[in-house]
Amino acid sequence: TSTLIPDNIVSKDSKVDKPSPKAPVSKNSEPTTPISELKEKGRIATSLETARKYLGQKFTDTLFNFKELTKGLEGYKDFINQDSVWQSKASGRAELLKLKIVDIVKEAKAKGISLEELSDYLMAKHARDRNKHIVENVDENNPFGSGLDEVTISEILDVDESKRKQLDELADKVYEVVESTRSRMLESGLISQEAYDALKEVESYVPLTNFEDESIEVSSIMQGNDISIKGKEWKQAKGRTTKAGNILVNMLQQGTAVEIRAAKNELLKTIHDIIVKHPDSDIAKVYTPETLPKQKILVTANNPKYVGVKVDGEQKYIRFENDLLAQNIQNTTNAQAGDLLKNLSKVNNYLRAMITTWNPEFMLGNFFRDLATGIIHLQGQQDLNVDLDGKKITKEAIALVPKAIKQIAKFEIGKKGQDTKLGKMYQEYIKDGAKTGWTQQTKYEDLVKDLKKASNLEGEKSVSKRIGTVKNFVEGLNTSVENGIRFAAYVSARNNGVSREAAASLSKELTVNF
Repeated sequence: TSTLIPDNIVSKDSKVDKPSPKAPVSKNSEPTTPISELKEKGRIATSLETARKYLGQKFTDTLFNFKELTKGLEGYKDFINQDSVWQSKASGRAELLKLKIVDIVKEAKAKGISLEELSDYLMAKHARDRNKHIVENVDENNPFGSGLDEVTISEILDVDESKRKQLDELADKVYEVVESTRSRMLESGLISQEAYDALKEVESYVPLTNFEDESIEVSSIMQGNDISIKGKEWKQAKGRTTKAGNILVNMLQQGTAVEIRAAKNELLKTIHDIIVKHPDSDIAKVYTPETLPKQKILVTANNPKYVGVKVDGEQKYIRFENDLLAQNIQNTTNAQAGDLLKNLSKVNNYLRAMITTWNPEFMLGNFFRDLATGIIHLQGQQDLNVDLDGKKITKEAIALVPKAIKQIAKFEIGKKGQDTKLGKMYQEYIKDGAKTGWTQQTKYEDLVKDLKKASNLEGEKSVSKRIGTVKNFVEGLNTSVENGIRFAAYVSARNNGVSREAAASLSKELTVNF
């Protein structure tokens, strides 16, 4: 059996045919009402409660109905925790991934090695394995399935000993990033241990995706706004005749895609677990590909009633008995107001920054507001754990706030203090989704520009550079103050026995998000 070499670790998300968003929730949709009694075509709201549920699921929280129906069931708290942080978890982890790649590029620059030179070296190191795999398993008439022929590979790898040592040191750090992406897939349940072990066999693996010629159009590896997780986690290498795009940029694109897909899957697993723990419930049923109803075409054709999820790499399908509930969950990443918000996102983000993160005056008022709100919420944290002392957590968190703000400022402004105990915990705070944020896939050519800018590979005019430095400083300072009480609460909660997931959810919901 040949070694498994993926062309790209992440497959395209299924495009789910979006059902009509017009169906309101019936006035009979009370928390104690069986799901089968939810009406898919409700009448005009006749009470404030009905209006609250309709508006809640349509505009603010597409999981509103599911929360109402599962409240108090075993697994509900895990679901609430994941729902609170899954989008910011993807954002935070993608942010840390980018930081690692930027650090590698900056180190290469300090050694006199360009981004292109490092990419070519990584490509050449993997090219022989890829060429062999394509000839033996895919196309015997394509001896250069990596996009590089043997002459080009030899020329790239023919460097003096000193340069080779520097390149190999950088390559080892790149492979660590590749490994972190693989581990994330395993951790989130996207792949099995067996698949993970197979992927690890290819020590020199780097993603040979996209094109060196940026004018060639390529589709995003993550498509669709639905949450369903279906299909394979990589596209099998089929061979190519053109040189791949920049390896570091490919890694950033691939890693971000994995983080989005992994966070979605972790949320869906909590929904899956609730259903499995309550098999007699009429909310939904869980199927495997083998136990699906005879009309499998309905699933393969992306019937919106079926939501895909991966459990230890195994494909499962959650079939919701009610169309409206299925629609709500499918649209978790795209609430009805989403399209409008996406179109206005750039303007909205600019206005938000002007009023908040770029505004020094906002910092002081926001700090005291967050502190007051945070204290009130922290004192009620016995709900997380009956043995938890809310007053103790609050006291410890308040004492930690100055240190928390200082640590965040070090990281956000200067990217320093990462190896201290508090610095490592702040990175866990980001990984766990406690820091507010969201992310989406970015086009390859935009990522190239973004990576070069973040790595200072393109010179800026002195005035623009100074303005950018001041802006980043003010933004970093405001981020530090805004997250100060949240991070302090996260640390205090974890020091008092709260799990990382619950601590992240607690701190994320502690104060108002701006």
